[in-house]
Amino acid sequence: MRMSNIDIITKRWTPSLLLAGLLWTGVSAWAQSVRVVPSALIYDETSTNATGFLTFILSEPPADAVYVRLVTLPAVQSNLVFATTNALKIFTGATNSQPLFFSIPDGTLDSEILGIELIPVLTNSYAIGRYLDMQSANVFVKNLRPRVTNPVSRDIADTPLPPYNSIAMGVPFLFGYTVTDVPADAAGMVVTWDFGDGVIQAVTNGLTGQIAHTYTSLGDKIVRVQATDKDGGASDEVVFKVILVPPPPPTVRVLSPVNPLYETSIPNTASIAVQLSEAFTNSVLVQLNVTPANSTFSGSLLLSTNRWVIPPGQTEVTNFTLYLSPRDGTPASLINGFTITPQIVSPPTAVAHYQIQTPAVVTIANAAPVINYPIPSDITSDSVVYTILKGVPWTFNWDVTDTVSDLATLAVSWNFGDGTSSMANGGSGSIVHTYTSPGDKLVRVCATDKDGGTEEIMFKVRVLAPVGFELWAASKGLSGDLNVLFALDRNGDGIANGFEYAFGTNLTEGLPLLTVRMVNGQPRIETPKRDIAALDAYVVVQGCTNLLSGDWSLPMGPLIQTEKPEDRDWYAPLVGVPDTAFFRLRAILD
Repeated sequence: MRMSNIDIITKRWTPSLLLAGLLWTGVSAWAQSVRVVPSALIYDETSTNATGFLTFILSEPPADAVYVRLVTLPAVQSNLVFATTNALKIFTGATNSQPLFFSIPDGTLDSEILGIELIPVLTNSYAIGRYLDMQSANVFVKNLRPRVTNPVSRDIADTPLPPYNSIAMGVPFLFGYTVTDVPADAAGMVVTWDFGDGVIQAVTNGLTGQIAHTYTSLGDKIVRVQATDKDGGASDEVVFKVILVPPPPPTVRVLSPVNPLYETSIPNTASIAVQLSEAFTNSVLVQLNVTPANSTFSGSLLLSTNRWVIPPGQTEVTNFTLYLSPRDGTPASLINGFTITPQIVSPPTAVAHYQIQTPAVVTIANAAPVINYPIPSDITSDSVVYTILKGVPWTFNWDVTDTVSDLATLAVSWNFGDGTSSMANGGSGSIVHTYTSPGDKLVRVCATDKDGGTEEIMFKVRVLAPVGFELWAASKGLSGDLNVLFALDRNGDGIANGFEYAFGTNLTEGLPLLTVRMVNGQPRIETPKRDIAALDAYVVVQGCTNLLSGDWSLPMGPLIQTEKPEDRDWYAPLVGVPDTAFFRLRAILD
């Protein structure tokens, strides 16, 4: 047993002691101390975090801050996990640190018998020079016994519950088990099975698992199960009875997948297995019959093949997969499903041998359609998906994903938010609607397939009365902030939307927006003529004499000249013509 250093006081004699008397060395009984005080001395291992704590306590308040950290002996251990390994601060005038919490994930033989020593270590010079007596503490962590929670003990005089009341002799049976213990003990858990027929077998697969056993005789068997962890802790023994019955007649069976499957256009999304209850000496050809036939009422299920060959000496095929493709789910396919019945067709000896055919039932659920377009919007905000002109036909497009069997009859209903609605069909298309009143409208689109699957989305549109640039932008299919749209180039022809709107039909392909002409020796700045209908757009020509200055203050004004083209406007400096000048064209949205 290790001793705390406060238990050791040393003394020795030296020649000087003959004159000076007894000299004590080591730790003085009056030295100031630092103690480790745990919340308990004995703990149980647990998976719950922060179940224990300790406090550092000084023998007297310090005049300056004290920093103290913890080390353990042994230094490497898995029994205690501390919230921090950093030093804790004890403030000036205080004697106690804040609690240092720790978890207790694992109890071992050493931690239960020898314990873990908790040793304080000072880390700042003030504390090291004043507090000389380091008082440690020992804590002990107990290992808890594991507990088998599945299977459970049952009075052997009672009839066993299924499936233990009817286990076929000669057929491998899977026993499942569950053990409760801390995670630290999981990897080394040993679960020992005494099957009651003279066979004892141990498994080390953690806290949950399965073990297969084949009984070779009939009658009642008493099964005993016990779990032992890595530290020697043993659970109570679980005892229950199983009843062995004669094996079933030779059988061919189909194992069902996890139901229901969901319809999809993607092939081979599920699989089944075909098994023989016992291997045969020759290859066995199994025909798989599916009922009912595929239809719009019954649904649709496809098999990758309906003829399956099981090799000689095997009970099933292990190197290939028999895939299922659930193409259409209907109410009938979900309730009644499809029955896949195995039928051995060759060789004749196998047909005669396997008397029982056990089918599988596959149910298929309908998957709701998914609306890809239009995209739903936040209907609680002021933003809109489209800006539409009153009285101008607007084309809405849609795209919906569903299985191929549902797309042809897919119904798409439109509620335009103005009291009118319309119905369309198919997975994609367009529909035209004309709004007769301005304002924000909430549009609802609902897609419904033939089996009742449905999805609905909502988005907001803004209907405007025709006016100015807003009207022009809407007529071009543009929506959004008008000032941003004014500066954009909608068709990439190099002419901003603002110029296209301001000049209208006076734009001439091939002619620049700004041209300098010399007329009678005077500069004339030529632009397309402003469209008088563009009342909210102003066109100005600005000039400057020094391009680098960025000062476009050269006075400019329009000219009325009889010689200018009808669809052109001319501008000129309003003061004396400078020797050098630069000009630019601007369109401004009012």
